Amino acid sequence: MEEVARRAGLSAGTIYLYAANKEALFEIVLRRAFGEPLPAVEELPYQPTAGPDLVEWMWGRLRDVSPFPELRKAAKGGRPQVDAMEEFDIVVREVWDWHARYWEAIELLERCAKDWPELHMLFYLQFRRELLGLGVAWLARRMEQGEVRRYPDPATAVRVIGENVAFFAMHRHVRPDSADLDEDTSRETVLTLLRAGFEP
Repeated sequence: MEEVARRAGLSAGTIYLYAANKEALFEIVLRRAFGEPLPAVEELPYQPTAGPDLVEWMWGRLRDVSPFPELRKAAKGGRPQVDAMEEFDIVVREVWDWHARYWEAIELLERCAKDWPELHMLFYLQFRRELLGLGVAWLARRMEQGEVRRYPDPATAVRVIGENVAFFAMHRHVRPDSADLDEDTSRETVLTLLRAGFEP
């Protein structure tokens, strides 16, 4: 809390008027990153949600903000009327847009998961594995049909897509050598490169 206060140019006492402790401050930042309003004045100092309840809230919030309808549709069999590379573009744009919208929340979850076993299980072993599984189902089927370029391992190919999208839609914001990259230009460049790598 003292480090946060120092970086904010405030006294620690001022921070404690707003958040009861570091858990409360973490929760406020996370809720704000997920698009929720800041606590009302009468709720201050903000009291944290109990540990298991906070993890449960995070799981619910992740589920609420990440329906990924296009990815789910593609994983189930896609759209017969849509060309595979058109579907590729639709799905990757959807994943990009989600990362771009919630990048602050995801950065926070990824950083904190290293020291928080329940959050690690929630974010990496439940949330991300489910999404990766959907991506693998989609891409493996399209590879098998010969409609996208076949690679030795669809799971690795999906991670190549995901990591490129995650870096340029999200992680670039906190990297000194990449923070000045333009959103639209980055998105179109990455999508063009990925599409070229998967065209049959």
